[in-house]
Amino acid sequence: MFCPQCGKETASGNSVCEHCGAPLWADTNAPQQPQATVEQAQQPVEQPQAPAAPAENPVPQQPVAPQQPYNTVPPQPPVAPPPAYPQQPQQPAPHISNYLAWAIVCIFLCWPLAIPAIVYASKVNNLIAMGDYEGAMNASKNAKTFCIIATVLGAIAIVLGIIGGIIGGMAASSYYYYY
Repeated sequence: MFCPQCGKETASGNSVCEHCGAPLWADTNAPQQPQATVEQAQQPVEQPQAPAAPAENPVPQQPVAPQQPYNTVPPQPPVAPPPAYPQQPQQPAPHISNYLAWAIVCIFLCWPLAIPAIVYASKVNNLIAMGDYEGAMNASKNAKTFCIIATVLGAIAIVLGIIGGIIGGMAASSYYYYY
């Protein structure tokens, strides 16, 4: 063990230094002083000086916090939860029709126009779910437009088919078959 005052080695069982008489550390867990070199050991030991007399206008000292023991974590203040963000009121989703049933029926009227109507009608609900109401309204409008055109063309085709059937039936009935 080394003396913290003079730095010379002493027997480990002693409570005071054999050379200078300074008290040795009794606690083995206390921090050890670094070993002094030979030059440092030969230098005279400086005695602590007495504190200077207080000045006329002393500056108030800041209170010093007690030191934290080595290798420990200082206690942390309790953590407050983060401030809650105000929720914006949710507006109900507007009702936008997808015209899917009408588009499916249009397959029997005019299938080339019913296919794009079905594609646009199937996009409407997905766009509403994503919050794209403007895109959903455009897809609904396109589906409705294709359905109207398919229905009108299909109705015209049916009417022309009926008229053609009647005319063909009348023309066929005007021929006489002689056996």
